[in-house]
Amino acid sequence: MGDTNRSVNIPSADQVPQDNILQDLMSASEDDAATIIRERIAECQGYYEELIRRYNENKEYWKGNQIDESKLNVGESKIVINKIFQAVETIVPIATRKTPEPSIVIKPRTNANKSLKDKLERLLKDEWDIYDKMRQQMQIGDRNGQMAGFVCGKMYWCEDEQRSKHYIVNPRSIMFPRGYATKDELPYIVEIKRYTLTEIKDLFPDKFEEVVAKVKTHGDKPSLKSQIIVFEYWENDLVAYLYEDILLKRTQSPLYDFKNVKNNHFAKPKSPYLFTSFISTGENIADDTTTIEQSISIQNAVNKRKRQIETNTEFANGRWVVAGNYISRDEAENIGNNDHAIYLEGADNVEGKLTQLLGRQLDNGTYTDMLDSKSEIDNIFGTHSTTRGERDSIETATGRAILKESDYGRIDLTTTNLEQYDEEYFNWKIQMWKLFKTDDLEIDSEYYDAKSRSDVKIKINDFKKAKILCKVKDGSTAPKEPIAEQAQAIDLAKNKLMSLKDLYEVLDYPNPNKMAKNALLEQTDPAQLYPEITDPMQFEPEAVRHTVDILADRQTGDQEVDLFKGELEAYSKHLSTHIQYLKGVEIYDGLPDYESLSEFIKGQLKEHIELEKINLEELANQQEQQMQGQQAQAQDLVTQQGAVEQQGLEAQAMMQDQAMQQAGMQGAMPPEGMPPAQGMAGMLSGGNGEGII
Repeated sequence: MGDTNRSVNIPSADQVPQDNILQDLMSASEDDAATIIRERIAECQGYYEELIRRYNENKEYWKGNQIDESKLNVGESKIVINKIFQAVETIVPIATRKTPEPSIVIKPRTNANKSLKDKLERLLKDEWDIYDKMRQQMQIGDRNGQMAGFVCGKMYWCEDEQRSKHYIVNPRSIMFPRGYATKDELPYIVEIKRYTLTEIKDLFPDKFEEVVAKVKTHGDKPSLKSQIIVFEYWENDLVAYLYEDILLKRTQSPLYDFKNVKNNHFAKPKSPYLFTSFISTGENIADDTTTIEQSISIQNAVNKRKRQIETNTEFANGRWVVAGNYISRDEAENIGNNDHAIYLEGADNVEGKLTQLLGRQLDNGTYTDMLDSKSEIDNIFGTHSTTRGERDSIETATGRAILKESDYGRIDLTTTNLEQYDEEYFNWKIQMWKLFKTDDLEIDSEYYDAKSRSDVKIKINDFKKAKILCKVKDGSTAPKEPIAEQAQAIDLAKNKLMSLKDLYEVLDYPNPNKMAKNALLEQTDPAQLYPEITDPMQFEPEAVRHTVDILADRQTGDQEVDLFKGELEAYSKHLSTHIQYLKGVEIYDGLPDYESLSEFIKGQLKEHIELEKINLEELANQQEQQMQGQQAQAQDLVTQQGAVEQQGLEAQAMMQDQAMQQAGMQGAMPPEGMPPAQGMAGMLSGGNGEGII
């Protein structure tokens, strides 16, 4: 239903009465309401046709259809040097390269609201980048803006997918009156849409038979696949659908809560269309002129000069001139290359019946004129060779920088106006979520760095209660010279005037937070960054497996994870690995950062660790009891062994006493500190080792 290239039957102003123009659309009868809408469509007709003529002509030039072949001389080339296409397709990727940065303010600035702000900004960027693929859509919108003088898009709620969506409206499919500078000033907007009769039956069942009867009056034999033109008419607070003079439906805007205005993000109802333009004078919502229009006459001059140069180049190789009264046309066909032959019908003499004419070289002014024209188109668009990525050998580095800065200043006009469009897009997202969303908002960050994947939720009740202000950061999509910007950032970081995190963001590295953290750890605590160097076995493998298993089911946690089974020392290392992960240490390559996990998954991990702590305490108690029992057994053995040794000493003393009595030396005792045997020997030897006997 988007593009409407076929003719549209728009009622002219003299086909409808003028006395109902100020009547309220909702309170009027169906016939009067249909008349009012037809009247307003007719009011837009002149301006609509003017804009479509511009759009069609500019689009043809962009496509390269720039030559009227009927005005070419015989044999003249149809070559085109399409500077307009080159300029537009230089601007489009530069102006749409960056994702706009939504800036959310939620009051009061509590920790909970700060978390909501961060998540909401991330979610809005997800919507832009991933779900609506707005970069590709805005490339189409930018081209439309260059050709038609305005960009128009539309927001709508998709009930089947339970999400808001956006599409770019083709300039041929939108109508609005002249004389209003902004979309908020427009009293009404009309979108021209195509519906099949099947869609009419589904959307407007009570009007289906009436529509079919009307289609038949045109002599058609309708089928359910037949298409009809329907005008979708919007004011800020209402919407109506019209097929010819049949009012299919009218209702208050479904995109605003009129009963409880506090439920809205917008202060007042708005039609769901987004507009922007690039060269506004403040008189109309569409630009009064476009850069393509300003370049068309110069583009024609470029093409003309190129044809002249090509024709001269061809003629420089010479042309055969044939006298017709002496050589027949058939015979002339065999002379050289017929494309370079001039046959003079009825000529008696061309310097001897047949001669060859040689062209002359063009003067340098012809080439210079073409180069000047090409350069002038670059000046209009702001797309010189440096901006296109080309290199001129005579340019200096300073000259290139100045020229590119000048071009980016021109292109910045486009990005600034697109940022206003982006801001309206983000605010419409918030409005529709507040009205239609019933479950929690989810941020699926798998599209971000692989090591920080997680599912983050925004509680829908918290979101709907919040008073939100959403802006787009000025200049967040502005074109910049990446190499110069990165070089400047590196210099600032070297002089300690920029944080490592900011530097890595400018360098467009993934996960700048982690990179900055690792850089700091390498300087302050390399052992933590490279634990495998200081302790290759620091991280217990079973703890890594447990973490992977818990993260495997991020929503329900249904997966059973066994508790660790092992010796006390291994259990301590197992728990230490878990604790390290909670502290942000990378225990295994590929696991996401703990801080990036959802609160649900964090809870699952903590619960698992608490269970293992309890298990560890039980194991430690068991081992302690075992050690105490072993110590008691050891003490008993020592006591028993001591008793045995005491009994042995007593028995030995008794034997010595008996021996002394038998020897008749009762009462003789060895000197103090000397064993009895040694004392006895000393006495027997006389104390000097010599025996008495």
